[in-house]
Amino acid sequence: MNILKRINRCDLFILIWALYYLQGVLYSPGIINRILQLIIIIWAFIECLNVLHTKLRSPILKSLLFLLSMYIIYGSWIILFGDNITLKGGRAPSDYIYLQNSLNSLLPIFLFYRYTKLNLLTHRRIITYTYIFVLVAVLSFYKLQNNLILMTGRDEITNNIGYLFVSLIPFVYFFYKRSITQYILLGFLLLFIFMSMKRGAILIGTLSTIIFLYTNFKNTNLKKKFVLILLTSFFLIIGVNYLKKMLETSDYFVSRIEDTMEGNTSNRDILYGRLIDAFNEETNILNILFGHGANATIGIAGNYAHQDWLETLTNNGIIGCLILFMFYAGIFTTAIKQRNKFQTSMFYSFITLFLIVFSKSIFSMSIQDMCIYETLLLGYFTYWSTHEYKLTTNNNIP
Repeated sequence: MNILKRINRCDLFILIWALYYLQGVLYSPGIINRILQLIIIIWAFIECLNVLHTKLRSPILKSLLFLLSMYIIYGSWIILFGDNITLKGGRAPSDYIYLQNSLNSLLPIFLFYRYTKLNLLTHRRIITYTYIFVLVAVLSFYKLQNNLILMTGRDEITNNIGYLFVSLIPFVYFFYKRSITQYILLGFLLLFIFMSMKRGAILIGTLSTIIFLYTNFKNTNLKKKFVLILLTSFFLIIGVNYLKKMLETSDYFVSRIEDTMEGNTSNRDILYGRLIDAFNEETNILNILFGHGANATIGIAGNYAHQDWLETLTNNGIIGCLILFMFYAGIFTTAIKQRNKFQTSMFYSFITLFLIVFSKSIFSMSIQDMCIYETLLLGYFTYWSTHEYKLTTNNNIP
């Protein structure tokens, strides 16, 4: 009973999300995951309305509102008036997927902003959630890994869940009073990032790790520097040996590196070329400004762009790209302006979060596929960027 009394609305939301995300692990996909998805969207939408009843002081929330409104308009249009569009290979995405992905990706930012305001989302709770998030990521990784091995018949494959582990790196900073825990957690995340064989995830994860190691060493006292030198040395030795082992035993990993060095982009260059040519040849000013509508990239190139800026340019036009730019610019400028306001580790967590979500927009599909790890921290940092950041009793690390 004491445990139940300590569970708040934010905890329940995380629990429902975990149950939804573990479809295929805990239960077979079907009516259960549809109900959970609907609950998540409606719940987040209600909390979004509660936030919108107040004055929006943050440039992040202001640009987010424009972005969300754009996706709702375009997503509703394709449901009501859209034509059937088929991906290369014959699979046709459902008309509601565009809107569902957009709401699922962006609405939780408002929810976590509100729960931070209500002191339901605190530093301590984020630490607790981190363990849940890691567990969910690991289970999801192996679920997808097993499915892909059965489908392809190969022992080694590219696993997109690698991006989930990248998105967990900013959480490492929340353990700033536990250096050993930080290094163990970071090493564990990197292990799965490299196991995913996802080149974009490996690149972003490596860069985020370098930033962590540099800032962690730079912003500590002389006594702690010696401990960090030992931890970093041990961390690097383990990492180098693991990488060496992969190079010696994994032909697939070696081939992925060779493909990257040779500029092999898995046909993305062809896909990008088609979309760029289509935009350059466009003469209708409305299509240039507002795009061709949701999922237009599929109709033009036979697939999603796998790059947010080309996807947005094709679907939502120049206006859409400007709105998307405003959102990312809002995150970056807010983090920089609040540098002296946040505790040092929290500032670098915020900056690393920006680096990850922005880099993913270049290498992958990010803005309509934000995971809860990213939206939780965006909501948390957005609230504290407009209020005096305090480590209250609830916020303090135990």
